[in-house]
Amino acid sequence: MLDIANNALVELERLAEELDAAQREADNLELKLSRAKAKVRDLMEEQIPELMLPLGQEILRTRNGLVVELKDDVHARISADNQPEAHKWLDDHGHGKMIKRKVVVTFDREQEEEARKLLGELRASYPYSRQESKVEPQTLKAWARRQLEDGNAVPEDLFGIYVRKIARITKRR
Repeated sequence: MLDIANNALVELERLAEELDAAQREADNLELKLSRAKAKVRDLMEEQIPELMLPLGQEILRTRNGLVVELKDDVHARISADNQPEAHKWLDDHGHGKMIKRKVVVTFDREQEEEARKLLGELRASYPYSRQESKVEPQTLKAWARRQLEDGNAVPEDLFGIYVRKIARITKRR
């Protein structure tokens, strides 16, 4: 019996060391990935556009067959302060379908049965009920890009819209 316990302890110690090594390796790889992504972002968003734009260069073909092209990258964000006005503008201009609405009701732990019964209806007796609405960030970004491409007037400050050039690389076929 003592041998079995000793063997189990030796195996547990080996597994603990293996786990520690695996965690350190995963941490190291995450750090390397984070650094690599930061380098990609810097090259794509800063260094390459900063060199190409003053040269009036929108496309560059390298001797190795890479095609570097500057593309517009549209960003949009509705701040909490602008949300009511932005949602009203979207509704007033026929884009209200983008707004996602959610009703949230908070129950105590022991109110599970009541929560199940309420699925289809709300009552005033649940004081922590509230309605939330938002536009998903990717939906807003795609919408803003389409509006700008179509030449539609959109209050850019209200929607936090800005455009910058970024470099995209493809291989020549």
